Amino acid sequence: MKMKYAVLLAVGALCLAGCNKPRNISDSKLEDLFYDLYLTTAYASQHTLPDSTDLYGPVLRRHGYTKEDLYYTIGKIAGRKSSRMSDIVEAVELRLTADYDALAARHAVRLKADTLVGERYRRRVLSRDRIEVRSLSDTSKLVFSVPVREGRYAIEYNYRVDTADKNPSLRFAGFLRDTAGRRAVTLTSVWLSRQPGRVSVSTPVGAAMDELEFRAALYPRSATRPNLRIDSLNVWYYLPQKVATDSLMIDLFPYKSTTPFVNERLCAQAKRPSYVLRLPAGAECDSVR
Repeated sequence: MKMKYAVLLAVGALCLAGCNKPRNISDSKLEDLFYDLYLTTAYASQHTLPDSTDLYGPVLRRHGYTKEDLYYTIGKIAGRKSSRMSDIVEAVELRLTADYDALAARHAVRLKADTLVGERYRRRVLSRDRIEVRSLSDTSKLVFSVPVREGRYAIEYNYRVDTADKNPSLRFAGFLRDTAGRRAVTLTSVWLSRQPGRVSVSTPVGAAMDELEFRAALYPRSATRPNLRIDSLNVWYYLPQKVATDSLMIDLFPYKSTTPFVNERLCAQAKRPSYVLRLPAGAECDSVR
């Protein structure tokens, strides 16, 4: 009886030893595994993760392998005369490059579509053809204030600083005020060169913002006599992307839907023609038009 138990124990030990023996991973499956490991590494490089995070264990388990299997397979490949590890790595790199190119193409199409929709429904909220600054009192002409709402604003103009203007370090400067009147967001400064140039500044505006203030050229307090010309100054307002897309759908499909669709925000904005595309005559706010 004792002999029988001993044999059973020996067989069980052999089975356990066999189960723990590393398995060889085929080249095709190893390529898939490396592909996911590359993506995991890229993700980790862009995010702050705890040092104790097991990055690769879950990836290996998802493919049904262990670290021992991976080490064993790499060792086997190193002993080959034909297929080498570099071949598998190169195949993975080709897959990643193809995926990147496909995503970049899709992103370019999406970006172009968003740009076209934004341009279709943009509104000019401020325009000045020419501003001549020849004295210190004229610098007040360079200060602008525009009430804002949620969306995006773009400021564009051409400038020419004459050689007679001896004031150094001229720049565009602007900021956003919130509903409490505080300066909440500072816009990117643009330094004006001594050559004819162009300023183009764009800024997103959240719902908590109330006013956009900017100076087309910021002169210091110790400024001497200026000599500056501003041409074609425009401030453009762009709808929030979702509202612009909704406006396009309303514009392209001007029929009444048989399925009610409530969009209270769009309906409220539709009553402000300067903010969103006018709804067709007789349009109902509880239906897609």
